[in-house]
Amino acid sequence: MDWTRRSMVMAGAATLAAGPVQAQQQVSDPDFKPKVDMPAIAGKHLTIDQAHNNFHTRDGRYAPFARLMTADGWTVGTNDAAFSAATLAENDVLVVANALPPKGGEEAFTTEECTNVEQWVKGGGSLWLIADHAPFGKAAQIMAKAFGFDMGTGYVFEPEANSQLVFTGAALGDHLIMHGRNDKERIRKIKSFTGQSLSVPKGATALLKFGDRAREAPTPQDMTRGRKMPAVAGRCQSFALDYGAGRLVVMGEAAMLSAQVVIQPNGERIYAGMNVPGYDDQQFALNVGRWLERVL
Repeated sequence: MDWTRRSMVMAGAATLAAGPVQAQQQVSDPDFKPKVDMPAIAGKHLTIDQAHNNFHTRDGRYAPFARLMTADGWTVGTNDAAFSAATLAENDVLVVANALPPKGGEEAFTTEECTNVEQWVKGGGSLWLIADHAPFGKAAQIMAKAFGFDMGTGYVFEPEANSQLVFTGAALGDHLIMHGRNDKERIRKIKSFTGQSLSVPKGATALLKFGDRAREAPTPQDMTRGRKMPAVAGRCQSFALDYGAGRLVVMGEAAMLSAQVVIQPNGERIYAGMNVPGYDDQQFALNVGRWLERVL
């Protein structure tokens, strides 16, 4: 499979835009087994939002993520209501992944919900916000603005390479999330699967930084235009921010926290997420959750 078509197939493991889509089967990898050598969490609640037409849910595409966090000691629950002061107060860490608007709408959240979430984080809450490539960035832009940053809303890629980006060396930020509790938990190499870009708000640390080669296209087809697309150097695909008394981690790519398999009509299997060997995506997920809960 050429890189352009592979990019479309695995573009955030969301909209399978290439080839005979109807013939492709995308499922959570049943063979993925989380590995946690030294669990760090005890008696804390990690809540995965399911109230906003989320593409990734606890028992769906984020089932492998839920299993990993459970193995680290979290009680993994779901949120099925609008974000209010009362519903937010029930969470230790809130994960919002790939929310979409209601039918006929453009924004996944109301202005009131964004205000409630921003105030909750400022008062000590911990938010893990994930919004992938189009259409998810645009849908979550209203939440991004509440926290003072913007989403690129397109598809990030590198010309003559592919949209499955690798972050290593200087592309990794200097932060507790990247260091872990010891050398074994240090993040050295991350792979993402398309996604979008994020601006870095004041006071934040970019965790996954784009280099000079990275570009962002409005559609998968526009990735073939290579260097004619806008550069995203200076932007990132994830950042961490102490926000008031609370903490915020934002990711512009969702598949790296999943473990998915796309089965081609010819039987070929394409893997995306924590089940791809040779990368620290699984440890990155653990470290983010631990930092948000302040055990890092």
